[in-house]
Amino acid sequence: PWIGVSLGLSFGFYGMIRKVNPLPASSALQIEMFLVFFIMLGGFYFFQGLGASPLPLNGRDALLLAGSGLATGLPLFWFNKGLGKTPLNVMGFLQFIAPTLQFLFGVFLYGEAFPFKKFIGFLLIWGGVMLLILELIFNPKRREDR
Repeated sequence: PWIGVSLGLSFGFYGMIRKVNPLPASSALQIEMFLVFFIMLGGFYFFQGLGASPLPLNGRDALLLAGSGLATGLPLFWFNKGLGKTPLNVMGFLQFIAPTLQFLFGVFLYGEAFPFKKFIGFLLIWGGVMLLILELIFNPKRREDR
């Protein structure tokens, strides 16, 4: 469970930092990618020192590697753009959609095993989400005070 908890915490902290940061989404993403570039460069030289080259050996792999930058950078840019216009509690709720759809596909389309223990966990998680939704619906005054 530590992987799920650490992913949730890191994504939550990232969203919080982006929410309070006054920079526009494009500028903030440029700074983030600039910093990550140097981390990647350090990793490259580290693996070169071990004798393992992380670079692709042919043109197809180089194109796939470059495309992976776009495949991760564009959604992150769109997330940053939307985060400035969306409350964090709504953004947090939206983060439940992808794992829930993956779960439904796994169980109903691919016949993934779904033991009772996992069913209880699923009910507890979505019960908490429903409590959040009900609180937002029935307590609008609290939303205005924020």
